[in-house]
Amino acid sequence: MTRKSEYESDEATPPDSLPECRNDPVHGVFLLLRVIVVFGAFLWTTSLADPAAATALRYLLAGFVLFSVILGVVYFRTSLKIETAYRLATPCDAAFIFALIEMAGDQGEIFLPAYSLLVGLHAYYFGFATGLVLAGACGVLLMIHSGLGSFLDGPFELSSSVGFLLLLGGALGWLSRRQSLDRAEMGEAIQQLHQMRKALQQSEKIAMLGRLTSRIAHEINNPISAILTRLDCMLNDARDEGRGDSEVEDLRVLLRQTHRLADISGKLLRFARPISAAAEGVDVNACIERAVQCVEHRLPDAELTLNLNLSLNLPRIHGSASALEEVVLNLLTNAIDACPRNGQIYIISALSGGREKALQVFVADTGGGIRPEDLEQVFEPFFTTKGPGAGTGLGLFIAHEIVREHCGTIEVETELGKGTTFVINLPVPSE
Repeated sequence: MTRKSEYESDEATPPDSLPECRNDPVHGVFLLLRVIVVFGAFLWTTSLADPAAATALRYLLAGFVLFSVILGVVYFRTSLKIETAYRLATPCDAAFIFALIEMAGDQGEIFLPAYSLLVGLHAYYFGFATGLVLAGACGVLLMIHSGLGSFLDGPFELSSSVGFLLLLGGALGWLSRRQSLDRAEMGEAIQQLHQMRKALQQSEKIAMLGRLTSRIAHEINNPISAILTRLDCMLNDARDEGRGDSEVEDLRVLLRQTHRLADISGKLLRFARPISAAAEGVDVNACIERAVQCVEHRLPDAELTLNLNLSLNLPRIHGSASALEEVVLNLLTNAIDACPRNGQIYIISALSGGREKALQVFVADTGGGIRPEDLEQVFEPFFTTKGPGAGTGLGLFIAHEIVREHCGTIEVETELGKGTTFVINLPVPSE
């Protein structure tokens, strides 16, 4: 075991369009609008006095209906998104409206509101940019239809129509964007509420578990102590009387397992007992050294090397020295169990260099690592990857709870076949 003297240690932009939702009422409005236009235009053709104009208009309507049917079949039979279908239909819709106005002649003004409907629906559905682009395109079509002479004779009327289209596209586009942002904020708020509810439920479970384990531990402590005393006496008597090796070994197994049961009971009691912050600061390096002294007798037998690298002059923190010592002890025990022969274990203490100072403790090993499917459960109570009788599954859970009660965090970094590192971050009191 070696000691070193010092350790040197764009915000995402919301989409311009609303998210796809096939239950959005605007989809029904798009379909209803197409049906009304086709039906209304067909009725209008029946009132035309000019048979040639009525026939031409019917052919135009037939082409528009055929295009709509083809687009609908492609949408329902392929993976085409509904937004893509609307964008494909937009140029054809604008051209259809333009053709209707041209064919209607003097009565073309009855189809002018179709430009506004087209701009309004697309601006609301696709957002601000699409609304302005489509409003500009419809304004150009309107000016082409009116012609230069009409603009010179009545510039105010044409300018107001184009301006209205731009205003409509911009206003509904802004409303669409605002609604999209509100939906995103509401989704985040709902997600935070779900997380808070889960955290509250977890806290209630832990509190209930603490009360339950405290009662259980107190109830079983006395019989465990009596069993340990009797087993120890029985083992000494068996040795003194020279009984068979089989009987002695059986008593050793019973004594060892009873000690393990007592250890579990002690951990449950320590978990249930609330931690109160000490008035005097805690020297974390001293906690680490005491934890190391508890396990260093295991290192030679396991042929492991413990590398201790503690920074000097670390600030003291408020908390429980015995509890923090237990955290390091639990992590060290897991590291020893995880390491193969000739493995390496590293313990490092340092002061983080961030804006908010934190005292950090790293406990790393060169073991086999933790499987990804087990990583999310390592801090859960009674979860263990060790074999039957080799672990209680409480060490990491208790370590996590102790660090949390010290207002700190504990994280794990692992890679299969290369090892695991636990990182403890403890807040440093302000001077």
